[in-house]
Amino acid sequence: MRLRNQLFFSLSALLTVALVGLFLAIFSVLHLTKQQSDAMYRNLAIVEATLSMGHELSKQTTLLLTEVLDEEALKESDKRFHNLLAKAAESAMNENDRQAVTESAERIG
Repeated sequence: MRLRNQLFFSLSALLTVALVGLFLAIFSVLHLTKQQSDAMYRNLAIVEATLSMGHELSKQTTLLLTEVLDEEALKESDKRFHNLLAKAAESAMNENDRQAVTESAERIG
């Protein structure tokens, strides 16, 4: 009877440790997945803002090359460009990215 109890307790302890390890692994994977999802979202937001800024710069170039300068459309395009720049700054993941966006904003004026 004593051997049977000892075997039962050791098996119970083994199963308990295995379950705790399984729950810890599941929690770790879920946490890692959330971090990667957040990073992917921020990266896509920066890519979207960058593409949109390039589009706005193309619009501004076209507006500047027309025979009749449409200052109102140029101001609106410039406003959209600066909004996109602010969006890129908000989506920056670390200090280096934020500094790069800030330096770009300062150079653009």
